[in-house]
Order: sequence, then C-alpha cells, then structure tokens
Amino acid sequence: VLCLILLTDFQSLVAKDSNSFTRGKLELSAIQTIVVPSELYTESLNGAVADLLSHWYYRVDSLLSITSETKEKKNAVILKQARSFKNKKRGSFSIQRNGSSILIRAWESEGFRNALYTLCHDLLGVRWYWPSSLGLEWVGEVPKYFPDKKWEQIPSFEIRTLYDLDPVFAQRNRLNKGYAFNHNLARIFKPEYQKFFPNAYAQLGDRPTKVKGSTKFDPHPNFVNETAAQIAALAAIKHFKDNPNAVSFSLSPNDNVLFDTGEATQAFLEPLSYFRGKPNFSDITFSFANKVAEIVFEEEGMWETNNGAPRYLCMLAYYWTEQVPQGNLHPRIIPILTSDRAQWHDRAYAEQDKDLIKRWSNLNTDKKGTWDYYFGAPYPYPRQFNAQIAESLNYLKAYDFDIFFSQASSLWGLDGPKTWISSQLLWDTEQELEYLLSEFYAEFFGAAAQPMRSFYE
Repeated sequence: VLCLILLTDFQSLVAKDSNSFTRGKLELSAIQTIVVPSELYTESLNGAVADLLSHWYYRVDSLLSITSETKEKKNAVILKQARSFKNKKRGSFSIQRNGSSILIRAWESEGFRNALYTLCHDLLGVRWYWPSSLGLEWVGEVPKYFPDKKWEQIPSFEIRTLYDLDPVFAQRNRLNKGYAFNHNLARIFKPEYQKFFPNAYAQLGDRPTKVKGSTKFDPHPNFVNETAAQIAALAAIKHFKDNPNAVSFSLSPNDNVLFDTGEATQAFLEPLSYFRGKPNFSDITFSFANKVAEIVFEEEGMWETNNGAPRYLCMLAYYWTEQVPQGNLHPRIIPILTSDRAQWHDRAYAEQDKDLIKRWSNLNTDKKGTWDYYFGAPYPYPRQFNAQIAESLNYLKAYDFDIFFSQASSLWGLDGPKTWISSQLLWDTEQELEYLLSEFYAEFFGAAAQPMRSFYE
C-alpha cells in the first residue's frame, strides 16, 4: 500500500510539473529563475549572475529571471548558504539537482561565484581564453538534461593570483586574491621614527643610513634589535585594529640586500652560510618574524577577525632568505617561497627546488605559499613552459602549499596559452595538460591551430 501511495504521488508530481521532468530527468530549458538571497549579494557575484544569464539564454535558448524570494523552489537555480562549507577551503561549493531545481551550496560569495562560473564552463561550454570579446568561445554541445550527479568542488589552491591580469578575465577563470605579502618593511620603518629609535635601523658601516620609505632602496631594519621587533608588531596590531576584517599583514623584506652590518648582526650570522650561491640570511630574518608574531598574538583580539577568520603575518622567502630557517616558525606566520619555476627545464635545479619545497613543508605553519614568475616580458618571443607549470603546481599542492601568486603581466600575443592554462590548473591541478592545450589551440585559433601551436612552442 505504501508503495502504491508513493507511486501515485510521484505520478501526480510529474503531471503537475511536466515541463521539469522527462522520465525523471531535469531539462535545462525548464529552468526559469535564479534565486539569489539578498544577504548573499555582492558586486562580483552580480557579474557572475549576469554572465550565467546571458550564456544560458544563448546556449539553452531560455531567458532566466532573477529573484531574491527564497520561496521560489521549482524550476530554479537556487543559491543557499550552507554552514558545512564554512571550514572548507575558501571558494568551495557543491552543485546538484534537487527535484525540479539546481541547488548550489557554499558559505561565502566567492564560493557561489565559482559555482556559477563552473556552470558556465562545465555545463554551457563557455570559455574565456583571452580578455575582451576576442577570447570568448563556446565549446562542445550543451546537454539537454542536467547531469544527475553532485558536483562538490574544492579548489586546488585557496589563493590563485596571476598579477596583474584583467580583473574580469581573472574572475571568469575563477582566480582570486588573498593575503598581503609584498615588500613592506620600508612602510613600517618610517623615516620619522629613525631619530627616536636609531638602533632599530640598519648600520651600513661608513655609509650613512638613509630611509625614505622606499621598498626598493631602503635598507632592512636591524633584525636583532628588540625595539625593531616592537615597532613592526605595533604596526601590525594597528593595522588589524584599524581593519577589523583584515586577515593578514606583510612583514616581507625590502626588494634589496641592504642588511645591517653591526656587531650583533655579524655575531648572529657567524659562521656565514650560503644557499644557491648567495649569503643565507633566512635565520636572522625569520627569527625577527617570530619575535614580531609573539608580540602581536599576545595582544587580545589579534588571533581572529571580527567574523572569526584566522589572522596571519606574511614573510617572503626571497633572494638571501630562500633557505629554510633552523627551528620552527610561529604557526601564524605564512612563508611565501619565491622561484622562477620555468627553470625546472634544468632537472638539477628542479630537484633542488623540490627538495626546498619539501623542507619548507615540514615547518608547523598553518599555511604556506609561493610567488612565481610567469611573466613573458622582457622576452621578445613566447616564453612558454607549460610542462614546468603543470609539474610544479602538482608538486606544490602535494606538499600543502595552498597560496599561489605569480607576476603574469601578459603580452597576450606571446603569453596567451600559458596564462589560460595556468588559471585552469590552479583551479584543478588534476586536469590533463595536453587536453587543455589541444582545446585552447583548436577552439581559439580554429583552422590556424597547428601553425599557432608551432609558433608558441
């Protein structure tokens, strides 16, 4: 009797909603609405909704309406905040059919935005290979029915930044921005502080120490001086208090090798070691970062933002500080490794770099990141190293690096394939490189695919 009742109810449902179901399947053309609750609205999400609507109309021949009314349950794409995603990697989401609707679950705006662009990419076949309308292509056929599966996607990297690309291209290819870790010590150790705390600034022998607030030319502070650590800690505390939702503050060294030459510094460094042919200053630089972190995180309210997100101090492992420091780091310090992994074509360098990544991964920090150099300029030819990009991203992910930043100010005529490939692999490193490359050349260049591939390679 129960089976008969359930069968009768199901037949009644199909009869009432015949536009949505065909033998238990959901037709894309039956979807009529997208439900975006008002509390989820952001400008960037609005752009994703607009893109989905326009391409749904073109590819499905159906014009969706937008509503914030959560009572709209049928024939809709429904965005629903789900607490189960709060502790998952930023930007994660799930998509699944729910009766006659498509249900998208995420925790924050970025997750919903990624989900909408995943529908564009995986369901509608939309590609943005290049900024502007020149880069727009539609790939493959759109299915008649919504796939009867659950997509739960967690990005390979929490932060996926290719700087400084067109922001619309970046959003459409599910790139994002995150923690602050650029050169910053010159902004902390201001010129006006020097006369009050001269010992916190570098001694450069007979050469007078001049600071002008330049991250390019100011020397680093005196890393062994206790006052220097206090100045940096107070700057971080002020930043977090002035910006209650800030999740990071940069302690990264200036873009030079002007270090203190005083007796205490020399004593700390002895005996001087070298790494990659350069003096190794990692211990003195990261011990300074540890001192700053201890002061900052002893302050009440510093561990988390107003909305409960953890806070971090970021430090570039750059130039004379690439080597892993001895001992451990404070868990709320994020080290950002710097490397030009195009050089992985040299297998000896690749193995050395892999060993370095592995040793950094053994530190007990909550997060680790990397800064790479994907840009093509000033090379007057295509600087393609796609195999090295795929190999290194897989390796970084395997050792729990989840923050990725690269300078990639593309000259699109020379760098186009590399830039799009990078954005796809940062989202999911398990994608097949050759498949992505073949698709790019075939779909973007059409009949010219083979000669253009030869040009780039």
